[in-house]
Amino acid sequence: MQWDAIVALIRELRLKARVKPRGSPPPPEWTTFLIVPTRSYVESSGCGPVPFREVEWIEIDPVRITERGRLVPPAVENLAGELLSRLTALGVQVQGGEGAKVRVMGSEPDARPAE
Repeated sequence: MQWDAIVALIRELRLKARVKPRGSPPPPEWTTFLIVPTRSYVESSGCGPVPFREVEWIEIDPVRITERGRLVPPAVENLAGELLSRLTALGVQVQGGEGAKVRVMGSEPDARPAE
């Protein structure tokens, strides 16, 4: 899995995401703070640093909300189409899609090919 490229894409598009490590409950908070602090680790404000191999999924909210001031309503952009096309270009399979949260699943740690 190309977690570093996925994190770079999330940061470039300025989207909110959340990371679920294996064996942990789903994180309640969405954050724009998502980094790769060192090779093979991902970190967010809700958890981390977590080794890539321990990431069960990263969920991405494709709707970007940009505050424009106190008297002007925020700008709301749905970037689901761009996000999905760029994840597909990376060769990443996702769950969800247009109008929904996008979830990128990690590989199973003990997955073995069927015989």
